[in-house]
Amino acid sequence: MMFTPFAYRQGRVVAASPANPTLSVNFQDFAGAPAVDVYKNGAFFDIVNPNTTLSVPIVAGNTFYLIIYSTSGGFIVADYLINGVSQGTQTATNGASLQTTTRTASGTNAYSYIVIADIF
Repeated sequence: MMFTPFAYRQGRVVAASPANPTLSVNFQDFAGAPAVDVYKNGAFFDIVNPNTTLSVPIVAGNTFYLIIYSTSGGFIVADYLINGVSQGTQTATNGASLQTTTRTASGTNAYSYIVIADIF
């Protein structure tokens, strides 16, 4: 059977509602780094604790970014992905903070970050 993007509502065929975009942040900590701060629409949303993943509810048009702090003698790498494909990384070292680029959600894309903290 083929999938059709239509639904039946009150006896009529209507287009199915598109799914919302998604955002997840995976934080792998090997250096005792503090948590990752997640911002949504310019305001603090939540903290991602070490070695966990946080799912953030978003809709098209929402903006988001992270603020991360590295440990002294350590480094952090934040890899940004859309639909599982890396769009590039940002890094910070030796206690410097990192604010990722502000992104805007659209369509039904799956957005994610993989944040890794480690020591030299």
